[in-house]
Amino acid sequence: MFEFPVDTSSIVYSPESGYQHNPVRLDTAYRRGDFITAVVVTGIAIAILAPGLNQVLQNSVGVLVRGGQAKLQVANYQQATEQQATHAPTVSSGSKTPPKFSGNWAQTPLKGQSIAGFPVTSAYGPRSSPCAGCSSMHFGTDVATPMYTPLYAIGPSGSSVNVRCWDNGRWGWVASYSVSEWDVSFDYLHLPVGECKSGLQKVGTVIAKSGTAGTGPHLHFQQRSGGTDGEKVPPQTGYVYQALTGKLPEKSQ
Repeated sequence: MFEFPVDTSSIVYSPESGYQHNPVRLDTAYRRGDFITAVVVTGIAIAILAPGLNQVLQNSVGVLVRGGQAKLQVANYQQATEQQATHAPTVSSGSKTPPKFSGNWAQTPLKGQSIAGFPVTSAYGPRSSPCAGCSSMHFGTDVATPMYTPLYAIGPSGSSVNVRCWDNGRWGWVASYSVSEWDVSFDYLHLPVGECKSGLQKVGTVIAKSGTAGTGPHLHFQQRSGGTDGEKVPPQTGYVYQALTGKLPEKSQ
């Protein structure tokens, strides 16, 4: 009978000696017939079940990982919601009645008209294309504002709007937001890089600055019916004035 140690027990750990095995002699192991039988049966079972056990293990790990990711996403969402509720500007309902513009304030700006001291260079509607790639149907109002002219949030006094800043490629950055109380939305186009404030912004505060689209410095102002994906409609002069000054025209409420 061979006389060398064989490991037949589980690994034991202690702080003093670390991980330790509990070896026995091979002749002792042979005398333990139940041990040899167990080893053989276990080996056969592992050989047969290994692929299945491997798949079960992978599935179990996948479930645990996905579950952990889901919990993490929920935790992150809850944390973001709590932070938004804590730090966001106070939002009041404001007036649900849109401004009652009168006279020219209720009309669509015309080319050559002046708004808050800035001339209108292109009105809403058909036009001759001013540049290669420019449209011949103009869906907004162009106002010749100098570079970095402050642009204000439109809406009921005391309320806030949720501004989305996005890159329109060749035509620069855009500030888009909806005024749910009035069922209207606005877009400010051709903004310089970094000159747009996203998130909840108080009405009457500066949310962007005007830039250029290669046809001279100007603000392209768009008005939509409903949400930010609503139909583009002819802008009202009163709204353009509020975007440029932060105030509604007198006698418009």
